[in-house]
Amino acid sequence: MIQNHYLLLFILNILISTSISQINSINFGGNSDDDIKFLVNFNLNNPINITEIKTDFTNQSYIPSCMNDSLNSQICTIQLNPTSQSEKYTFIDVNNPTIQFNRIARLDNKFNLKIESQPKTRNETIIKFSGLYFQPYPPDFYYLTITTTNLNINKTFSSSDGKIKFTSPTTFQIDIGESVGDIKISIKEPSYQSPILTTYYQRPIIESIEFESNQITMRGDNFGNSIYLDYIVIKMNSTIQDKSSIIENNNNIIIFNTSQINDNFTNQFQFEISIANISNSNYFIFQNRPTIESINTIPYKGGEITISGKRLNSKRFDNSLSEIEIEIGDYICSSPSNINNDDNTSIKCNLTSSLNENDENLEISIKIDSIENNPSPIKFTFNNPTISSYQHEYTNIYSNNDDKLIIFGDNFDNSKGIIDKSSFTFNGITIQLNNTIFTNNINNNKTTLILPLNQIFSNNNNNNNNIDLSQLKNGDLTIHTPTNKISNSISIKLKPIIQQIKGSINKNGGIITIIGKYLNLKRFNNDNSQFNIINQHNISICNDYKQQIEDNNTILICNHLPTNSVINNLFIIIDDQQSININNNNNIIEFQKPIIQSIQFQQKSPSILNIYGYNFGIETSLIQIQIGDIILQNDEFSINEISFENIQISTSFGFSDIPTLITIIVNNQSSNEFQFDTENRGKSGLSAGIIIGIVLSIVCVATIILLTILYRRRKSREVSKDNVQPECEMRNLPNIIDTIDKKTETDKPERPPLDDKRDINIGRGNSAFAIRKPKPIRGSDMTKKLAPSIDNSA
Repeated sequence: MIQNHYLLLFILNILISTSISQINSINFGGNSDDDIKFLVNFNLNNPINITEIKTDFTNQSYIPSCMNDSLNSQICTIQLNPTSQSEKYTFIDVNNPTIQFNRIARLDNKFNLKIESQPKTRNETIIKFSGLYFQPYPPDFYYLTITTTNLNINKTFSSSDGKIKFTSPTTFQIDIGESVGDIKISIKEPSYQSPILTTYYQRPIIESIEFESNQITMRGDNFGNSIYLDYIVIKMNSTIQDKSSIIENNNNIIIFNTSQINDNFTNQFQFEISIANISNSNYFIFQNRPTIESINTIPYKGGEITISGKRLNSKRFDNSLSEIEIEIGDYICSSPSNINNDDNTSIKCNLTSSLNENDENLEISIKIDSIENNPSPIKFTFNNPTISSYQHEYTNIYSNNDDKLIIFGDNFDNSKGIIDKSSFTFNGITIQLNNTIFTNNINNNKTTLILPLNQIFSNNNNNNNNIDLSQLKNGDLTIHTPTNKISNSISIKLKPIIQQIKGSINKNGGIITIIGKYLNLKRFNNDNSQFNIINQHNISICNDYKQQIEDNNTILICNHLPTNSVINNLFIIIDDQQSININNNNNIIEFQKPIIQSIQFQQKSPSILNIYGYNFGIETSLIQIQIGDIILQNDEFSINEISFENIQISTSFGFSDIPTLITIIVNNQSSNEFQFDTENRGKSGLSAGIIIGIVLSIVCVATIILLTILYRRRKSREVSKDNVQPECEMRNLPNIIDTIDKKTETDKPERPPLDDKRDINIGRGNSAFAIRKPKPIRGSDMTKKLAPSIDNSA
């Protein structure tokens, strides 16, 4: 292969050299780390003077140093630089400036080859190299090849396909990909073979270790991933952990179970990890340190203090005594021991007295077997005020004088035992205890502080609070000593007070207004309160809460939800504080009174009544029946059916035949008095309305039948008139009239006979003859009028 390359180079040299030249040949003499030599043969009759050598790929210019080797040859030397490489060199002869001679010079000797960086096991998997004269020329002819071997897998990288990237003339790199373990590397060029280089993927790094519930969480880098689990070895105190205990494994975290650590004791462990025989360079020391969570305070005279936390053991796991050092500021806390030998969550010691009233915020240091506690924000202060609990008390919800907060704790005084130099802050207001409100109360001392809320938070106080009880909200309270020592903060949750409920509801609910105190929808920090309104069954009964006046906690309006009971007691819960019902009536929601609209006897059952109306409820035990002035006893009636709109009862009460007044009493609320007519009970099972309807129907049917008969008679009469001949009408007129009169006599009452003194006007009316007294006329006139009328009727 190398011979073929030389042959190609020789042919190239012939092609690129001029056929007519003063230089016959140039032989490459080999390169060192800083120069390269050329043997130039030329025509004896045509001396040369080479003053410059240029390159084509890097476009460099070299000034050669030439000296005669013989009469027709010279040895020229040029100094190489880091950018020099194998490429075409052109020799400039000033004696023959128009004729140039070219030659590809190979820098076969490489120098300073080394591996600059190792790949990570994931993501940054680049191997970087540096060295002199490794650049290819051109890439598809004179190229570089790198071969790697890792975990018995070979990979080849070539500059011809871009897998070898030169980042500078002297540096190049390959991306070997994710893996673990060591790497064997060889580098080749057509006339160069490097020695075998050895490197490895970066070592695993342990950055932190956490322990909880017999589980170790190891965080770091270059752990590989789960496919390399078989290559992982973890040692804890030189003990190899079983691979089956590993429950999670990726490049940055390993989690495994262990039973070697007892979390109740302060101790330390040494961890080591190796991946494919590549281990972390240094052991990682894990210390299960003591933890401080709280410390009590003591007076200036000193005393016993208690520190609470974790792993505060005065004995080791093997029951031997631990070496314990406790320092608080510059004070040594002596005789440390566990309060309970089987409990390592607290430790006690004795602290000397302090003569400095400003001894506060002192650092706490605990060392157990030379292992110091985890950094803690907990500090110690002599005589620091401490609030342990509080009570919100009132004995009369309608009086503000009994409304008070009682704060319990310790060290509310100063070094002289004086309390009136201190102050407290609540709802953003700081109140000095030198006020007579506090100094006149003998119950106020270093452990108890009574705060009469009405006197402190009212428009008539002298504290310039700009806040009264109607604006007081749930919030934090702290106590300050004269030396600016601040107690812990305690969250005050005022108990809501219900004084009155306005509005009434029915089964569909309704709008109600609650009047009271501390009905806050928001806390002092403007967070929403945990707010709920429930009934006696602990069921939410209201929504759409609104305060009638913003920032006024005395009036609250809400929409009561539909209910199936007429008894509804109301309780308010604000921030887990439930209203107290001191007066049994102040939390009862009024249910609308029952209303009777109608009463009926059950058909054919005079002992069963159906009562219709509203607001009866569904609870039979709350129903009473009043008839007149008599309230029936429970054994005198029974309820068969009940709903909000209907009650059916059975009763043995003896009703009289006169109207009776009936009243329904629901939960001691009486309905209207309803007058009930009992006269026809049991006789017809029909109501008066039904009877009237039947009678009217009969009358209507009879009227229709009568009118039908009259109409038919009229039709018959008209047919008989049509049968009289026209030609004899006038001749037989008297007979016709007589006939008409006779026919009429059968249908009408008897009337006086006709005479000459009266005029009879016979015409068609409503199927009857009309008789009236017109002005006197002669018989001939009557006949003239009668004849046309009869004719027209035909």
